[in-house]
Amino acid sequence: MSEVSTNVQYTDGLGDKWLERELKHVNLGDTRLHKRLIKTGYCIEGKVSGSINQSCSGWKEAKGAYRLFSNEKLKDKEIYSSHYKETMERMKGNQFVLSVQDT
Repeated sequence: MSEVSTNVQYTDGLGDKWLERELKHVNLGDTRLHKRLIKTGYCIEGKVSGSINQSCSGWKEAKGAYRLFSNEKLKDKEIYSSHYKETMERMKGNQFVLSVQDT
């Protein structure tokens, strides 16, 4: 899959391409749809407490996000499964793992 360019410069411990790695196991059967998933993920990451319209930089991005979420090919199970696989991979070799949440 080709890389998706975003305006978000957020970097966590995984580097600035963390979302591509986190969702690399998602198979939507359409490269364009996968690119939209990544782009929308970075938009939402930039403003997680906002609505889709607030998270996206304009109507074009927001419309793309809404179309993504209404697409029958997008299954939350695929996203959770990829996240699970990557989380398990990150935990390998550690005897002790903390899972911290604030809610």
